[in-house]
Amino acid sequence: MPGRSKPVPTDSGPDRNGQIPCIDDWGIVPQTLEGHVGPVNTVAVAQQNRVASASVDQTVRLWDLTTGQCLRILKGHTGWVRTLTFIQNGKILVAAAIHCIAQFWDPVTGECLQTLAGHTDLDSVVIYVEDKIRICTSFDCQVNLWDPTTGQCIQTLNGHGGPVRAITSTHDGKILAISSSDTTVKLWNSISGKRLHRLQGHASSVRVVVFTHDSRMLVSASTDGALRLWDSHTGKCLQVLEGHTKEVTSVVVSPDDRVLASTSYDCTVRLWDPTSGQCLQVPKGHRGWVNCLAFTENSRVMIPLMVFIDLSYFGINTTI
Repeated sequence: MPGRSKPVPTDSGPDRNGQIPCIDDWGIVPQTLEGHVGPVNTVAVAQQNRVASASVDQTVRLWDLTTGQCLRILKGHTGWVRTLTFIQNGKILVAAAIHCIAQFWDPVTGECLQTLAGHTDLDSVVIYVEDKIRICTSFDCQVNLWDPTTGQCIQTLNGHGGPVRAITSTHDGKILAISSSDTTVKLWNSISGKRLHRLQGHASSVRVVVFTHDSRMLVSASTDGALRLWDSHTGKCLQVLEGHTKEVTSVVVSPDDRVLASTSYDCTVRLWDPTSGQCLQVPKGHRGWVNCLAFTENSRVMIPLMVFIDLSYFGINTTI
């Protein structure tokens, strides 16, 4: 169904000083997308102003950001969808649910192309390794990589001293970052299974890890409220970003790698300059704490996912 709308900023530039304008210069909540009957878990953005959202109502919805229209409702999941990933230039949407049931959807027709099941692991992430799809699953302290076509386990990664909390990969899928409740992050070669680095510095469980799009830097965030920026090649800590007063729930990197956005149980969204470590903005306009974020391809629209049943987004200029 259509949401309440104002035009989304598409061609606004930086201010006189070349900095990100303050939030008052922007239309707050240009669109509210309503329709889910439960809290929204995750979102994925595709080309042509399309976005997919998943909820605890066990559905995935496809939206047109320009009109606010719900284009399709994908049903058939038997559990919460934890991750959404567009692959093959947006032609396929992969929805990975709890109990590691992954479904491959045609976002245009709404047809379910493939369903992968059979694991009892608790969480799953879809990655690409050498142009091949891999399902990365975690259970307790162990991570497995699976070939979805054969169902074969290709790699088993062990070594954490506590349960795995988050998994991510570089865009070529060759390096995995795995975080744990043992306060560390480990970097792995996904092809050889060799551990590359052990990243230590957080004071508590590391719940979020994400690579920049150029794969040069890893961002980790913890229940201690801090974000740490790491050199993914050397394992060196480059910056510590402090400002959140409670656990960080998500981190997203703009497509040009020039802005980080983080959310927290302290009910704030913060925008950061990853080079200087400076907090650029604390946008307002959302209701309550924000669960997750996403940027559109042009970096100028940020989509916050609410713990409420709506899904709102802001216009943010990330030209620095």
